[in-house]
Amino acid sequence: MNNLRYSLVVGVAVWTFVLMGNFAFAQISFRTDLAGESEVPPLFSESYGSALVVGNDSGVKYQINVTSLDKVTGAFLYKGDSTENGQVLVSFLNSTEPSGVIDGNLVEGTINSSSISAPLANLTNNVTVADIFPSNLTNATSAVPTGNLTNATSAVSTGNLTNATSAVAPPSKLDALIDLMNENMTYINIHTSDFPEGELRGTLTSTNSTG
Repeated sequence: MNNLRYSLVVGVAVWTFVLMGNFAFAQISFRTDLAGESEVPPLFSESYGSALVVGNDSGVKYQINVTSLDKVTGAFLYKGDSTENGQVLVSFLNSTEPSGVIDGNLVEGTINSSSISAPLANLTNNVTVADIFPSNLTNATSAVPTGNLTNATSAVSTGNLTNATSAVAPPSKLDALIDLMNENMTYINIHTSDFPEGELRGTLTSTNSTG
C-alpha cells in the first residue's frame, strides 16, 4: 500500500513538471488529495487519489489520478467548502457504465468557460455591478468622498453612473471559477456505483507561493 502511495505521489510530481513546462508562465496551481474521509458525511474507502489544476491566461488544465478505484461512474468539480455538498460546476467524467479497477490516470483535460455548466451568477456569489455602482447619482453621493454630484460624475469616465454600469465588464466564467478556487470554495468528487454520491473527495487549494 505504501509503495502504491509513493508511486502515485511520484506520478503526480512528474506530471506537474510536464504540465508546468507546457505553461511556461503558469499563474495558478491548485491540488488536492482525494479520500473517502473527506466526503460529507465521511466514509471508508480503501482507494485514494489526487488532482492537479494548473494554468494561466491561455487556459487551465487538470489531471486526476486514483489508486485501486473500482466502478467509477463520474468525476466532477463542485462549488462548496469542505463541510457542504454543493453544485456541480464542471463535469470531468460522466458515464452510465462503471469502470474496472483504475490505478493511475482517471481523467485529464482542459477547463474553459464553455465547459462550466453553472451560470455566472452562481460563480460570483451573486455580486452584481449594482453592488459596486449605485443605480443613481443621488445614492452615489454617499459613496463619493467629496459628497457632491459634480465631483461624483467627474469620477466616472463615462460621465454618469448609468453608462458606467454598462462599461464594467463582468468576469468570464473561467475567471470567476479561479476566484472560487483561490477562496477554497471548489472541490473534486469521484462517484462510483458503490457510492453514487461520491467515494473520493478533496478541496482544491493553491500551491502558489505567497512569499
